[in-house]
Amino acid sequence: MDVLLDDVKLPSHLDRLTDTALDLRRVQGMVRVGPDVLFVILSGSLYKLTAERAVLEPVFDSVTRIWPADENCALVESEGALWRVDLDGTKGRLLTIPKGTISYDVKWGIRGLVVGALVDRRESVDPKAPYFYPASREKVTLCRYASIEGWHDLADVPEGCGNLSMCRYGRRIAWRESLNVIPEEAQRGEFYGFDLNTNEVRKLTEGAGKVGRVVMASDGSALLYEANHEAAYPITTHTDLWWLSWDGSERVNLTEGGRCIARFGWGPRDKTAWVSFVEGLQTQTEVLALDGTPEGTFGDLDAVSDIVWMPDGLAIFETEDAERFPAIWTGMRRVPLPQPENYEDLRVLEMEWEAPDGMEIEGVLYEADRLRGSAPLLVSAHGGPAAPVENVRSEVVRYRHLLRAGYRVFRPAFRGSLGFGDDFARSNIGCQGRADLEDIVSGIDFLIDEGLALKNRVGIFGGSYG
Repeated sequence: MDVLLDDVKLPSHLDRLTDTALDLRRVQGMVRVGPDVLFVILSGSLYKLTAERAVLEPVFDSVTRIWPADENCALVESEGALWRVDLDGTKGRLLTIPKGTISYDVKWGIRGLVVGALVDRRESVDPKAPYFYPASREKVTLCRYASIEGWHDLADVPEGCGNLSMCRYGRRIAWRESLNVIPEEAQRGEFYGFDLNTNEVRKLTEGAGKVGRVVMASDGSALLYEANHEAAYPITTHTDLWWLSWDGSERVNLTEGGRCIARFGWGPRDKTAWVSFVEGLQTQTEVLALDGTPEGTFGDLDAVSDIVWMPDGLAIFETEDAERFPAIWTGMRRVPLPQPENYEDLRVLEMEWEAPDGMEIEGVLYEADRLRGSAPLLVSAHGGPAAPVENVRSEVVRYRHLLRAGYRVFRPAFRGSLGFGDDFARSNIGCQGRADLEDIVSGIDFLIDEGLALKNRVGIFGGSYG
């Protein structure tokens, strides 16, 4: 063969791994419109959900993101533009998203549409071209759109910025700036902000270490951000959720350290915060006061999407666990998500065993219901290695073609994984590829002893570190 082909698209009947038509539908965005109506994005399609009726009604397709507007409409991104969608499903085009937009946020106020955006106006380059490092850091533009003013450039900021968030009327904007242009596992960075009252860029954090998202309070007085403020071990130190006043005079660590944050946001009227953690293999959602005091949970239900708060304080969110596939919890009932096919024949089991050095290791095993006795085993080794493993049923769908062919798939949370505290996350330092491999091998031996795997029919696959 003289030519190496890339980007080869398999015929749909052979594309068992990446055929999007068979993907499990998940909540990609959800907002409240009116007192009891929600618009929900499920895998690129917009649905209308009335909390009382608990029925998902399709509105239209090709929707990427969604934002709340007022009691009569929502704002959505579709086909490279922003649209207003009314309760009856009528939509009207508002604005074309600028070419080169990296990150943006949208608000709807008394004067109409407000957009804050980070835009890269440089000429496009071949994404397959080599990237030379170190390289000079180019600039991108922070800009703002308002219905009565149009677009205005606010400031030039370094490339590598993203995750932009605005307050209600777009007068204050915050974003994350990565330390390095080339992505790194440490994800080090800082948070910056822009205030239209002073027309200045402000550095909001110092020594933030590994950073995640930032979310502005609606009134612009404060922000929530995710960071570990760790210089020595940024990769293997779990991040915390921080509350920070806009002027920087007050900062509060809302979480206790050593916990794996999956997602977070503001509570009703920005008086509390909510956080979903991965604790071991389980998801746990908590509501916290702004001094970090726990204010409650949702019982055996945990949020695997952002939470939408109703006027009466009721929380609506996507939820799932090891037994049940994702559904929307309306505060009164579970609303199943429409799926392309039935996956009830696939299940997930939680496993726990002891490594050769005595350390307790956990993991999950995926199988089809009809499988009995020992079977060929495939190990799915996760990347990172500083990443979590979750015991949720949705993950089983990724391996449906293997499970239905008679294999079991084993996903161990070997040492170095997140969700088990900082000590466990750091326990493979100096022994990568040895102690964590022994965790996997001892897990395989455990499954063989339990009669779940065949000794001479074991394979392994993974990506990145895996």
